[in-house]
Amino acid sequence: MSSFPPKSQPIHSQNTTNFLVNLPIIAVLLILIPRVIPDDKSTGRQRIDVFGAVLVTASAAALMYGLSSGQQQGFGSLGTVLALGAAVLLALVFVLVERTTTAPMVPFSYFSSATHRAAVGAMLLMGAVLAAYVYFTSLYMQRVLGESALLAGLSLIPSTATVILTSTFATRRLLARLGVKRMLLIGLASMGVGQVWLSFMTSGGLRRQRVARTAADRPGNSSGPPSCVDRREQGLAGGLLTTGQQMGSAVGLALLATIAAAHTGQTGSLAAGYGFSYLVATGIVLIAMVLVATQLNHKACQSELARQRKEAAQTRTDALLRKG
Repeated sequence: MSSFPPKSQPIHSQNTTNFLVNLPIIAVLLILIPRVIPDDKSTGRQRIDVFGAVLVTASAAALMYGLSSGQQQGFGSLGTVLALGAAVLLALVFVLVERTTTAPMVPFSYFSSATHRAAVGAMLLMGAVLAAYVYFTSLYMQRVLGESALLAGLSLIPSTATVILTSTFATRRLLARLGVKRMLLIGLASMGVGQVWLSFMTSGGLRRQRVARTAADRPGNSSGPPSCVDRREQGLAGGLLTTGQQMGSAVGLALLATIAAAHTGQTGSLAAGYGFSYLVATGIVLIAMVLVATQLNHKACQSELARQRKEAAQTRTDALLRKG
């Protein structure tokens, strides 16, 4: 989906019809999930934290609406203030509910580990940078270089293909050799280099080939933050990482779009505004690198991964013995 750009429009506006693309995809997934994913009955029947799920979903929706409204109407408008206030209030109620319920959707003991906090925090920051990358590159190609929305979308395909190829063929093989922490730092460093490169964009057509080449410079996403958690917590970890990326995308894009619009107003150049947002995004990448370097425990991750490999090997051995 990252290869579908926003249509050329003012930086504060949205094209809500883009979200309709997701509806048929969701419908197909709802049909396939019960048929493809087996029902795990080994853990027994567990209580679902419906109230917590409703609270956190409503809080996230209010936050995204508030940020969107802030971009269009200003962050001092009544609607924006009410939406952001509701997001904070709902989040506080969610925390209180999760601390008192017997089966919380998000056990806060999970965040007692610095490694877990680093993983979620890094994904939050990476989501902000990646969303801005797709958004501003698409707008730059359309509004500055005058390309069509279709060509801008096609130009982003090399970036998406790079992520798929590196995560499939490179990251998994290098992970055992370099370790989780080093791989993540390498990915973030490559992302930072790409942001710096994009910050040099100008309003001239001489940058067309450079943008097309830079569109493939997004391998950092292929080495997203690992959970380094026990198998029993991997569902929780995966949900938190996905949510972190989505929330990071919403908050980060709102922040960077506001910064780009302000800089464009000062300079009168769209390219200058977009380029400045990439410099700010570079700073976000640096913060993520510091977070990972100081908080993510390399030895703990390697120990957990080794334990999981040993457990998986034992499971396969037991299965073979039962068949024999």
